[in-house]
Amino acid sequence: MARLTSERVELLVDGGAEAYELAALSGLAVRRVQAPGWKVPAASGVILGGVGTYALLHSGGSTSRCDRSSNQDAMSSRECAGLTVLGGLGGAGLGFLVSRLLRTERWISVPVGRIDVTVGWRR
Repeated sequence: MARLTSERVELLVDGGAEAYELAALSGLAVRRVQAPGWKVPAASGVILGGVGTYALLHSGGSTSRCDRSSNQDAMSSRECAGLTVLGGLGGAGLGFLVSRLLRTERWISVPVGRIDVTVGWRR
């Protein structure tokens, strides 16, 4: 938006300004870009990372990395628990990063009448 007066709105289009009479407009659409919250993706990552790591460490039958009853060379239960927690933390970190990269966009129709404009910026 280049300028807004009580009668006209000027928009920047391809480097030039185009003016529109407010009385001639039948409606406006506003674009809203929003990032999702980080809590649900991080919590999902903890669960999926922890369960996946646990399943990986306890699979394989006689070659299982964490089943001492079938594999005498298996790791201790403390090591297996630590790796499972580490897998959950890795999943949480991945969920957090994915949530920061995603954006949703929605167009909202606004009736023409009183127009208030607020300019915001990121720091």
